Amino acid sequence: MLRTILLLLALPALATAQTSPTGQLVGPAPRVVKPTFRLPETDLGIVDTYDVLFFGESRLVRLRVHLKAGGEPLSKRWTEQLRKYFDFLDRDNDGYLNRREAEFAFSRDGVGQMLKSGFAYQRPDDAAKMFAELDVDGDGRVSFDEFAAYYSPAANRVISATPNPVRDTYADGLTEELFKLFDTNGDGKLSRAELDAVERLFATHDADEDECLSATEIAPNVFFPRRPSGEEMPRPPPTTPKDRPAAPPMMVFPAGAIPASIVETILTRYDKDKNRSLSRSENPFGDETFRRLDRDGNGEVSAAELVNWKKAPADLELDMTLGVKPGEGAIKLRPRPDGKPAALAGSFRAAGDGRAVLTIAKQAIQLECYTPRGIYSDTGRQPVLQFPMTKSGYVTEHDIAGPQYQSLRILFDMIDRDADGKLSKAEFDAFINLQMGFTRLPLSLVYSAQTPSLFQLIDENGDGRLSVREVRSAWSRLIGLEPVETEYVTRAALQPQGALRFGRTTEVFTFTPTNTYTRPPVRQATKGPVWFRKFDRNGDGEVSRSEFPGTREQFDQIDANRDGYITIEEAEAYDKKVRVKK
Repeated sequence: MLRTILLLLALPALATAQTSPTGQLVGPAPRVVKPTFRLPETDLGIVDTYDVLFFGESRLVRLRVHLKAGGEPLSKRWTEQLRKYFDFLDRDNDGYLNRREAEFAFSRDGVGQMLKSGFAYQRPDDAAKMFAELDVDGDGRVSFDEFAAYYSPAANRVISATPNPVRDTYADGLTEELFKLFDTNGDGKLSRAELDAVERLFATHDADEDECLSATEIAPNVFFPRRPSGEEMPRPPPTTPKDRPAAPPMMVFPAGAIPASIVETILTRYDKDKNRSLSRSENPFGDETFRRLDRDGNGEVSAAELVNWKKAPADLELDMTLGVKPGEGAIKLRPRPDGKPAALAGSFRAAGDGRAVLTIAKQAIQLECYTPRGIYSDTGRQPVLQFPMTKSGYVTEHDIAGPQYQSLRILFDMIDRDADGKLSKAEFDAFINLQMGFTRLPLSLVYSAQTPSLFQLIDENGDGRLSVREVRSAWSRLIGLEPVETEYVTRAALQPQGALRFGRTTEVFTFTPTNTYTRPPVRQATKGPVWFRKFDRNGDGEVSRSEFPGTREQFDQIDANRDGYITIEEAEAYDKKVRVKK
């Protein structure tokens, strides 16, 4: 019976096969088509959640950061870009790639190169082999699901976590220069009266009269040293003194991938008596986590118990969402699953405009979703290929004979979608836009931990300038960081700080601690009533008396606290009062 069933199943194949005179089967073997391939419901290898560790002086902080762009999962942005790429190749618009269309597809390395540099021309060496890899179900055509699965290894380049390799080489020199300038009695400490007197420097040091002090205005010798004759003399920037303790590191891992070696790192940092366990006095976790780890209840967390720290919940979970435009980024706390407030929730403060700060004792972690403004918003790479202008308005292969057009010759057939042998400007632009779409896709989570300059601590909003209000509030903020004195600010207030910056890869690395001092200011107010934004010419978030075009009486009506500056809150309150009267 079994032999009969097998024979019946084989009849369709035998009917189409031919036999030789000897009775052997000849001709093509029966083609086997697998079930239609469907893309797995996964994130295609894109890691958009990270565990961030900050080894503070007194506390080990663990953040779980969820990253999004434009409010969308990063995997969605990746598949949307792949869809544009697929549609570009699908010349007959039937929703599939045939063998001829698939020949124009880049290799995996080619797509990876587009993500990295914005340009690629790597075509597969063996088109038949690549088609076989693309056509997973063997039906002779490539669906979008098969296409996306083929390029999934390149998806891990869509986002990366990278330590910032740039150190603030001016920090020490700038701090020393400001201490000398502010410390009028030369005792090495800054009193409240000395910091309050800094406001007087606006009259003598504000060279561009923007009512703010840049680092180059207040301490020019740090950046432009001069010979005794007054001639500017180039000099390497100051380096960090060797006797300064290294800043505590910041480590970032994909969520759930903290290595087992972290136990030794924690013990090295916080086990002061070197007994291979952490006592309550050495506790770097907070009381709740310490009790959870101390399973035997002996008041010590041993190395064996410390292994379970990797499984403990994060101190805070955050959403960092990169906006499409400046001002649209946001950093928000996620509630704990049990509904209880997170241990460090009270230490978190959103600063608006995609920024936030987490304060840990005398230290802080600055968080930012970075979308540059002004001249810094145009940092994308320029296209490598240029369209050769001709009298006819289109390009043929005869027009690109020179060596400077080598890349264009390789890509000519791919760009010429209608296959008429003529490359139009519209076809060329469509191809460039496709490649540049891949360039704008990669994102980076950049992290660092280093000691800030005194200038940075006073510069509360991080715009590279000191406003009058920032100078007026400098004492209250700096004395809060002082671990030794209660009546003076000393250099001990400058503790290592952490920084976590999320942005587009082509943009986020253009920002360095050094160029915050020397870059031209971006004078663009983004908040408050329209009239307020127009009057705030220096973009410092306040309108001074000199910026206000009205009378003193009108200014005083808005300046509720009579401090000589109209804040956003005062402007909005005034507008609300006017609307109520109407």
